[in-house]
Amino acid sequence: MYTIIELEDNGQDFLELITDQKGVIIDAKPFQKEIWAGGIIPIETMLIVGEELPLHKPPHFNYGFLKHKVKSIKKVDNYDSN
Repeated sequence: MYTIIELEDNGQDFLELITDQKGVIIDAKPFQKEIWAGGIIPIETMLIVGEELPLHKPPHFNYGFLKHKVKSIKKVDNYDSN
């Protein structure tokens, strides 16, 4: 199971973050996969549509929030990074 998190567009280079079943970021679309991969999003406890995105991605985000709000959350069984 994968989670696709769509973010509001504030002009940033990524609009979607994709996580595995544990909330580990495996992809970012359309750009910045290399920056965000490996970060952790608490998908089962703190991820709420309309709220800022919770994120743990040391050294820049230590249990913090991105300024971009979550636009939608979609669960999918399969994910193709192409």
